[in-house]
Amino acid sequence: MIVIGGLSSIWGPLLGAAVLMLADEGMRELSDYRNIGLGRLLPIFVIAWPNGLNGWLQRSRTSRG
Repeated sequence: MIVIGGLSSIWGPLLGAAVLMLADEGMRELSDYRNIGLGRLLPIFVIAWPNGLNGWLQRSRTSRG
């Protein structure tokens, strides 16, 4: 949750938990590959958004205004 959401505020882990929950529910039909899909999600977030989604959202807000 912290890797996906980010550690910069209380909203980061909450956002990460929501994303993981939605991903887990979305992969419910693929029961055999569910853990593989969730495991692949973590490196994607680490590479694409090293500060998590919350860090990315904060950076996009400051660049706009």
